[in-house]
Formats: sequence, C-alpha cells, structure tokens
Amino acid sequence: GIAVDQDRNVYTAGGYKYETVRRLDQDGDLVWKYSDHEDSVYDVAVDSEGNVYSASLDDTVRKLDPKGDLIWKYEKHESDVYDVKVDNDGNIYTASNDNTVRKISPQGKTIWTEKFDIGILSVAVDREGNVYTGSKQNTIRKLDSEGDRVWTNTNHTDDVYGIAVDSENYVYSASH
Repeated sequence: GIAVDQDRNVYTAGGYKYETVRRLDQDGDLVWKYSDHEDSVYDVAVDSEGNVYSASLDDTVRKLDPKGDLIWKYEKHESDVYDVKVDNDGNIYTASNDNTVRKISPQGKTIWTEKFDIGILSVAVDREGNVYTGSKQNTIRKLDSEGDRVWTNTNHTDDVYGIAVDSENYVYSASH
C-alpha cells in the first residue's frame, strides 16, 4: 500500500515479507522507517495531522505519529489485516481476513465491528462516513456510518482486492 499526505510526503507499506512502514519526503529521501511489525505490512493510510496507520499480517493496526513513533497498537483482529483507511474525523476503518470490517476511534478503541462469512480484503469510506468493502466472495458491500448493511453487489467474478469511492460517491473496485 501507499499513501500521500498534503505536503506530498509518501508513506509505503513493506508488502509481502516486509515488516516496515517508510516515510519519504517529496524528493524521495527516507525520513524515517518503522520496523516493529512482526509480519508483512500490507497497507498504510495517513490522516490530516500526519499520523500514519498500518495494516499488517501480524493481525494488528498501528498508529504512528508524524515522526514515526508508535502511539498505539490495535490487537482486536484475529487474523491478517489487509487494508486500512482513515476519515476526516480521524476514525480508522480496517478490512481483515477474520471476516470483519471495523471502525476504530482515533484513540484506538473499537466503535463497531461488522462480521461477514468470508474474509474482507479492502475497505473505503466516503465523506458521509459510509463504508464500502470488497471481499473474497466476489462481493462489494455498502455499510452506513453505524456499520449497518445498506446494499450488496455480487457482479464480480473473483475476489475484490481494491475499492475506492470518489467525491460524488461513485464506487470503483478491482479484482483478478
């Protein structure tokens, strides 16, 4: 995964077999590297204050400050965390192989958990706090800001690994 902040700093997730999160400045120079995950880091997100969130196969989500120091570690997932997003209020959304999507407060506390019958691979959030998920069942779902299911789309023919929503609430998805 990759994220870019408002100052064009780039944050990268290590990817398969790499347990690191890196911050690069706009010239591509390494600013810091966080290496305390115990397994591959699959995704990163950054909030408006420069805090960085990482999703890892060590079943955790971590919040780092703008200097790369650990603020908290969220350990409520029971399996790999594949995707992480953050909204304008600093709430964090995660997609996990433990079949859940979670909304986590800026302080690292669970706000809600929605459980499905198969692993969730991707997550996105719109400006109203609606959440969109992609899963291993070739399915996209929309949840409202409270985590309640709004609609389901099963038109994919394979796992949905990527999902995004634009400013007009059009949903984009990617699968194999």
